[in-house]
Amino acid sequence: MYPPPPTAPPPIPPPPMTAPSPSAAPHPLARIGTALWRLVVAASAFYGVYLIAYDPVRGWDKLHFLSQSGSLIAAICFAIIAITVVIPGGHRIEPAITYLRGALTSMMLLICIVSIFILDGGALDQTGFLFEHLITPLLVTADFIFVGRAQLRAKAWQPLTWIFIALGYMIYINMVGKAGSIYGGMLSAEKPTFLPYTAGFLAAAIALNYTVFGLTKLRGSIAGSNKPPQAPGPGMPPGGHPMPPQQFNQPPTQQPPFGQAPVGQPPFNQPPPQHPGYPQQR
Repeated sequence: MYPPPPTAPPPIPPPPMTAPSPSAAPHPLARIGTALWRLVVAASAFYGVYLIAYDPVRGWDKLHFLSQSGSLIAAICFAIIAITVVIPGGHRIEPAITYLRGALTSMMLLICIVSIFILDGGALDQTGFLFEHLITPLLVTADFIFVGRAQLRAKAWQPLTWIFIALGYMIYINMVGKAGSIYGGMLSAEKPTFLPYTAGFLAAAIALNYTVFGLTKLRGSIAGSNKPPQAPGPGMPPGGHPMPPQQFNQPPTQQPPFGQAPVGQPPFNQPPPQHPGYPQQR
């Protein structure tokens, strides 16, 4: 019988291709830039509410309006968010921060749309009104859509719950008895217009939330399609597709010279072996 061919060592599998961890901390310069940007958003929100709500004699006497109280909430939250960006381990709470940013975006867009197109008729020639109702809402919205990566993993149900700040405001002004004296009493639970107006405001807020959510997902898909291909790892060809397992870390197969048998086989001129019970062929 022919001797069995030598067995090759088992192939070494390619190393697994691991994706970057979503919770990995960004580069320090990126964190500093993000913190400075969010301080700008906080300053814009505070500047608008300062120009409208603060009076040297009466103090902060207009914070019962959603535009002023919402802008003050946005200023405080974005200042805190800017700090969490640069502290060690702050990226671990990014999912919770992202949810808060979504709620702030919902509130500021509601302030923008309702104040400009429904209530005040768009008094954008006043600096305080401009900052409160246009500049700050646009900055907050741009922050959610374009800054950071955690919002790209937001769940589809989350925009439905971003209205909790606006809903909490409506409950608060009714509890303290301010609902009947602001916004023409439309948000007062004692008025017959309370349910239609409240339902309309909340429905508009939810529609705006899902618009922002869709734009964020669109931004993520565009960024993913424009990402350059990753460099191949060890054992990977330039195309990025794994080679067949038996080809990893194996020496190239060399063909024997013409007229010679491959390794492990008898030469071509050697007669085949004969069975001992049969006569030799001649």
